Order: sequence, then structure tokens, then C-alpha cells
Amino acid sequence: MKSFLNQRLLSAEGLTPADARSLVDTAVSLRRAAQSGLAQPLLRGKNIAVLCVDPACRAAADFDKAASLLGARVSRVQPDQSLFNGEGSGVRMLARLYDAIECDELPAELVQRLQRQIGVPVYDGLLQPGHPLGALLAQMQGPATPDDALYLAQAVLVQTVG
Repeated sequence: MKSFLNQRLLSAEGLTPADARSLVDTAVSLRRAAQSGLAQPLLRGKNIAVLCVDPACRAAADFDKAASLLGARVSRVQPDQSLFNGEGSGVRMLARLYDAIECDELPAELVQRLQRQIGVPVYDGLLQPGHPLGALLAQMQGPATPDDALYLAQAVLVQTVG
């Protein structure tokens, strides 16, 4: 299920009702645990890369926070063209170093190419405005919090990496 969920996150139509319900339920559980002080480092030992051209990108910073709160080690990687040129050695290196890769503000063709070539989950701006994940916020039960989008991103990470 892990790799298939990652592929379906590319569009709102791609998420099955079961995927959506599972993500929302996991996000609500993560929110509840965080609010009660019982959050667990579910991604301890996992390494996640954030590929983003703009170091001040808010969505990348929020993703970094969401993953770090789960215990993951997050690295910012400057996505220069040499990483993706040639025989794919840069892509293979990313797959060896990281358990997942978040791409923020990268061309869709490049993200899709990474998803096809690399053996780890690749996300396309999970916390960017307009991402299909945002549509699930309305389904979260209980009082809304400003961090609900972070909990949804964490749910994706737990279900695809954890």
C-alpha cells in the first residue's frame, strides 16, 4: 500500500475513499497524541530530503517541521541540474541516502521522473496551497487547529515511510 498511496497523492481524484479515510484517521490520532503530550518519534532513524530552490519556502519549512516532530532527520538539498543529468547517478545517490523526498516548487515533469526512477516515496509539495491533501482538512473531526495540515503531512509520512 505504501508506494501506491504515494502515487495516488498526485491528484485529488487519485485518492480512494479508503486512502482518504485512513489519512484523516491517522492525522487525527497524531493530533490527539501531540495535544496530550504523547507524540512518538515514529520516524526515528529515517532520513528525508527536501528539494527546494527557495530556502525561504514556507511549505518546505512546514514539511521539515512535520517530519522532524516525528523524529526524522531532514536535510535540505539544493536541486541543481547536475543532480538529475547524466546516467542517473544523482538520482541513485538520493535513493541510497534518503527514505523519502519532498519536492517543493520543482517542475512537475522532474518530480514525476523522480517518482518513476527512484525506489523511495517522492512527494510533490505536500504542504503547498492547492495540494490535494488540503481537501482532506475539512474531513478531520474535532476542533480545527492551525497545525492540522502538518498532521495530515505527518499521516502521509507515517503511512508511506514509517
